[in-house]
Amino acid sequence: MYKLINERSTQDLVVRGGHYPIPPLKQFYADCFQYMQLLIFAIVFAGEAICEYLGVEQPELLKMLTQNKMGSFMFVWLFGNMVQSSFVNSQAFEIYHGDKTVWSSLATRRMPNYSDIIEGFKRSGVEIMRSSVP
Repeated sequence: MYKLINERSTQDLVVRGGHYPIPPLKQFYADCFQYMQLLIFAIVFAGEAICEYLGVEQPELLKMLTQNKMGSFMFVWLFGNMVQSSFVNSQAFEIYHGDKTVWSSLATRRMPNYSDIIEGFKRSGVEIMRSSVP
């Protein structure tokens, strides 16, 4: 879409992408979940040895996890990454022209379409020529 808008813009536009900052508490939760995920990996792969070293009987859940280590690893990895990404997803798609907001998905709670972006640039002082092809 950038290429299309830049070709039809009456002035040159420079695009710089970046990550929208997430709240520190959400980042903390994501980090904690990552450490829990690593701990579960260690338990899946070394749980038998840990129980044996400590002289305790292996819990039934640990037996189930260690019987199929690859399946357990994949489940923890996929589920953990899904949960972790939900913490760090800001749902932000923000477009600025100078100090003027062209589009804010945080304010509208939806992604823009082409018309939204054209109207936003028009409000910020950039004229976008419409295509002559219907």
